Amino acid sequence: MDIVPKFNLIKSWNDQTAYLTGLISLCPVAQRRPQLPEDESVLRTSTFYYKVRIVRENVAVEERVCKNAFVSLHGLTRRRIKTIQKSLQKSGTAPIDKRGRHLNRKHKLSVETKNKILEHNKSFKTRLSHYSLNKIKRIYLSAELNVKKMCDMFKEKFPQVKASYETNRSIFCSKFNISFGYPRSDTCSFCDQLKVQIDACHEEKGIKDLIIQQKLHLAKAEVFYARKKQARLRSRTKADTEAICMDFGRNLPMPNLSTNDVYYSRQLSLFSFIVHKLSNSEVFFYAYPETVEKKGANEFCSFFVHTSNPAIKITKEHPRLVFHRDTYIGLWNSSVIVPPRKKRITGPPLPDGQFYHPPVATFDDTPIPLEKYKDLQNFKKFCTPESQLFILI
Repeated sequence: MDIVPKFNLIKSWNDQTAYLTGLISLCPVAQRRPQLPEDESVLRTSTFYYKVRIVRENVAVEERVCKNAFVSLHGLTRRRIKTIQKSLQKSGTAPIDKRGRHLNRKHKLSVETKNKILEHNKSFKTRLSHYSLNKIKRIYLSAELNVKKMCDMFKEKFPQVKASYETNRSIFCSKFNISFGYPRSDTCSFCDQLKVQIDACHEEKGIKDLIIQQKLHLAKAEVFYARKKQARLRSRTKADTEAICMDFGRNLPMPNLSTNDVYYSRQLSLFSFIVHKLSNSEVFFYAYPETVEKKGANEFCSFFVHTSNPAIKITKEHPRLVFHRDTYIGLWNSSVIVPPRKKRITGPPLPDGQFYHPPVATFDDTPIPLEKYKDLQNFKKFCTPESQLFILI
């Protein structure tokens, strides 16, 4: 029987209750058999009969059922049946939903409090997606924030205003299209250069040409991310393809201390290189201080070869390898990776997608300036013994 699906098609609570009331009949109690004296027992004033409406041989008929079957077949609760029974006993009509209609709402959120929450959320500095040809309405906040932290900041700013976390979260989700974490951690130099030129230009023709260049650059970025997505999907569905994504990460100062002497002194840079295998989301992370190696062609190829040996197998049955950078910053100038001081490599030109592995430059530690070395020696008193072994030379 499809009683519950048809009953759920009735959207209004009042319409559902009116339908149920038509299936419940009321009559006086025919006979009483109290087990206790009449002054101690609770006597019923009415007897209720229940029916269900079904279609049998293309004809709608009503069948009498018990109360438990009526509740189960309609997916109801006993409390709702009790509400209908009380209304039938008092007025003989179906009850009307009166929830939310009274004016005595002590805990209703005032307009002033709601406006304060809205202004507080708008006060945070947001950021748009950098590489986006279309105008996307979603904006982004720092990954260090969340709704709980924003709610705590609101309570510190307005201690006299009573607003729960759930109230702040509801307004944040319903009134704002905000996500946490920037979609792109950095912007390319070409975009920054165009932005400065557009702001400084006062000629209409010059601004128009710069905007065309900006749109062309964003269109190329869209193609880049579309190809990257296609490579990821192909590597996960086709056995003949492997795709990787790799890039250098942000340089991190070491040691990471808030001491005043450390903050204004020369610090050691920690380099990082990340290789992301798109077929199974496996990640290889390389971290090293500047005293070990620098950031150049040697390091790039070393990390790539080291990752390729255990993780990426290129065979006759698995011949296709696609690799991307993490973000789009323009086309690569050449498909040949050369040492920084060597402008070109003699010999025949390489096909697209191939490169020479440059020779190893050094086998010893990379030298650093003497002044930076002296500053690092002064950090000993601020570092633990384990940190001294990693940072200090």
